[in-house]
Amino acid sequence: MSKTSNEELVKPEKETPLTNENVVKEVKVPEEPVKKHVEEKTESSQEESSNASTKVIQDNKGNDNKNQKRSLFGRNSSDKKEFNKQLKFYVGGIAESDYFRNKKEEFNKGEILDINQYFVKGILKKEFKNGKLSVDGIENRLDELFGLDVKSMYELSEKKVDTSSIKTQDDLSDYLLKEYGEKRAEESRKNADKNYRINSLFEKYGVDLEGAYFFKCSIEERRSSTFYNTDRRNLDTAYVALFDDYIGIIKESVFLKSDMGMRKVFFKTVSGIDYDTSGKLGMSNSLFIRMHSGEPVQLKFISEKDVAEVQAKFEKYMAQKDTPNTVQINQETSNADELLKYAELYKQGILTEEEFEAKKKELL
Repeated sequence: MSKTSNEELVKPEKETPLTNENVVKEVKVPEEPVKKHVEEKTESSQEESSNASTKVIQDNKGNDNKNQKRSLFGRNSSDKKEFNKQLKFYVGGIAESDYFRNKKEEFNKGEILDINQYFVKGILKKEFKNGKLSVDGIENRLDELFGLDVKSMYELSEKKVDTSSIKTQDDLSDYLLKEYGEKRAEESRKNADKNYRINSLFEKYGVDLEGAYFFKCSIEERRSSTFYNTDRRNLDTAYVALFDDYIGIIKESVFLKSDMGMRKVFFKTVSGIDYDTSGKLGMSNSLFIRMHSGEPVQLKFISEKDVAEVQAKFEKYMAQKDTPNTVQINQETSNADELLKYAELYKQGILTEEEFEAKKKELL
């Protein structure tokens, strides 16, 4: 083998010079996919930015709605503040306002008006919140509610019923008849009847209220308990009726609303009647009926009108109690004088014995 052929066998290949053209040829990437990738990324960024902007706008709109709602019904709402101010004046807070009590007396007229302050407040608040009642309309709406079964009205308002369209008891009865039937409508009519409740209670005990003055209040009684060796204090609802010689009181449990029986306070057992205009903590007026036995009967949350009726009835009884004795004494004195005259005439012979005995028998 020759030297030349060996050199040809081991001779390295000729290296290709490194140029820009060669580099471009080797690493060249198709332009179309890159462009498409960049466009997709750009569109995705724009979409995310758009969604973020939309979300910010929606969040701002939601906050605006919340702020608007707070402005209308929140603590800082001037309308709500004014409404609460007027509601306290017309109806009251914890206790009934003077306006509410006077309005009850105006509508009562010696009858029972079982209208619950808290039901009335609940109805007015619901109608105001729903935009159906303005601050200026509270007084007129209150007049309408006094002629309605407010318990049924309150129950309807709690069930999201628009009660603002119910103006009279006939409106309420028609609605209840349509939605719940005749029985519910009749029950509502009875609740709105100022006489029905107390008449039915006293009829149970065979007492006729015709011509009697009656009202509703609370009764507080203190009685000694032998079992506990303490004085027990009872506070119950009282339906009171005034008669010529006694006060009839039907007690009803405040919580259970159950009939607790009838009590008769006879005027002959009463030593005196006192009226406390302040009551405990200045929240109520109280009428104290002092008994000869020392056991007091206290009527609370009683109006001045009702107090005047009780006092007038007691004074009338005391006056009539004294009058018959005076008449009887005067009559006996007059008869004795007449008998002496006839006796003198008999002695003078003017009257016969038979005539004198007849006159004597007549006078005695």
